[in-house]
Amino acid sequence: MRKSRSKIIGTFLMLLMVCTMLLPAGPVAPESRPSIANVMGPEYAFAASRVSRDEVQQALDAGVQFLHDYYEAREFRGMLEDWAPIGLSAAGEDLDGPGWTVGGRSAQDVMLDDLSGGNLLKYGRNTDYQRVIMNLAAMGLDPANIGGVNYTGILAQSQLPSGKFADSVGEQVAGEQLVNAQVWGIIAMKAAGIDGMNDAKALEWLGGHINPDNGYSIDTTAEQSDIDMSAMALIAFAVLGEDDSSEPVVKVLAYLKNNQQPSGGFAAWSMETSESSAAVVQGLTALGIDPQDDQWTTENGNPLKGLLEYRQPDGGFAHYQGGGSNLKATAQAVMALADYLNGSTAFQLMAQGKLRDKSIFGDMQESHWAYPAVKDLVENNVVNGYPDNTFRPDNPVTRAEFAKILVKGLGLDGQLAKTTARFRDLPSDHWANPVVAAAVERGLINGMSADTFAPAANITGAQVAAMLVRAAGYQQEAQAVAGDTWYAGYVQAAETHGLLYPGFDPDKQATRAQCAYSVNVLRIK
Repeated sequence: MRKSRSKIIGTFLMLLMVCTMLLPAGPVAPESRPSIANVMGPEYAFAASRVSRDEVQQALDAGVQFLHDYYEAREFRGMLEDWAPIGLSAAGEDLDGPGWTVGGRSAQDVMLDDLSGGNLLKYGRNTDYQRVIMNLAAMGLDPANIGGVNYTGILAQSQLPSGKFADSVGEQVAGEQLVNAQVWGIIAMKAAGIDGMNDAKALEWLGGHINPDNGYSIDTTAEQSDIDMSAMALIAFAVLGEDDSSEPVVKVLAYLKNNQQPSGGFAAWSMETSESSAAVVQGLTALGIDPQDDQWTTENGNPLKGLLEYRQPDGGFAHYQGGGSNLKATAQAVMALADYLNGSTAFQLMAQGKLRDKSIFGDMQESHWAYPAVKDLVENNVVNGYPDNTFRPDNPVTRAEFAKILVKGLGLDGQLAKTTARFRDLPSDHWANPVVAAAVERGLINGMSADTFAPAANITGAQVAAMLVRAAGYQQEAQAVAGDTWYAGYVQAAETHGLLYPGFDPDKQATRAQCAYSVNVLRIK
């Protein structure tokens, strides 16, 4: 009887536990909850922790507005004391324009006045000179001739025989203790286009002073590394031409990964801060690594998502969780967010002469009629340029190339497992076979005949119109139109629904700019 009673009680308790699990739960300690990765799989967790470009852009815009309002209230005084000019320039702000002008004086004017006062550089710290040089270069000014002073010459002459940029300049050029003077010295020399650096020696010194834990501290006498300094060292390595296969870079990446917090962010001296996440975003971006890649994603987030967790209602960023908006934290966040959206750090863009030129390709300025469409497609990984940083907007597009653009524009590129054997001129190992298969399967594309596709033939306006109409679901409307040509109905339907590109001619070859324009119209409809 006692055994039966125990069995009944045990069964009752088991049922009670199951029912409790099925009821809506109240507050539960985080460690007791099943993780999203365990329930839905790690891929779902990674996708859920990503933030969109739109969300990053909104946070950047708000951060820029916070900095604008803060400095405008002070008539733009003190801006050269921080990194704000670099981040603002990377975000596309013109600090000499009307938006940054009070009482007829722009932020740039005020910064130059502050510099001429002599207070910014009175202590002879090389890092102060380096920051000023990079801020000036970011605004498009020449640091070699500001008020008759050659700031670049002072920096160039501060590299010691060891390759180290001296801690102090001025009356005495000396000091090999500060790692940040080396890191920022390398970056400033490259960003401002200053000649005279011994790259090999600079690289040798920096690579030779990595700590036993594979990171960097601000001071060579400190063995415990610092996240911010380590991440900034990645930018220095990147501007020196090193990549993620370089031995010191591999070590620093391992150090950062080993110290990533469960939140996806990073801690400075045991406390998570926005600046540390911002620094890592910049360091990874410098190496061409997406800070939202799976390898940098924890169950709860990634460095970029971690940075956005510090946003405040007024648009600023807090230094630590629970704190209010902080000027330096916001300046660092703006710089990191702009770098992420630009796909390269401000320092690298400065070195390439592209920071103030916001065009995405050397042969396609913002004034080009198709620029907005091409920019949208590039940012959404639908089209790419050529290795020489050109887009070649007037080049013709082959039928195979258009199939790829259309499939990627419709977001079908994640469904390319199948190939097609329908076309004898498109073997299974042809690069375009999977994209053509995806388009044919959905009725978007027909062949030139029953068994030929002509992948290398240039696509015509009529063919573009037909594919766009099918993709948009207007095929019945097009087929109801009687015309003298096979494409009359397709062209009419495409025109009715605004799918045609400027200068459309059904019998002429479509260009890269024209195809990009129409596919982008289709994509955002």
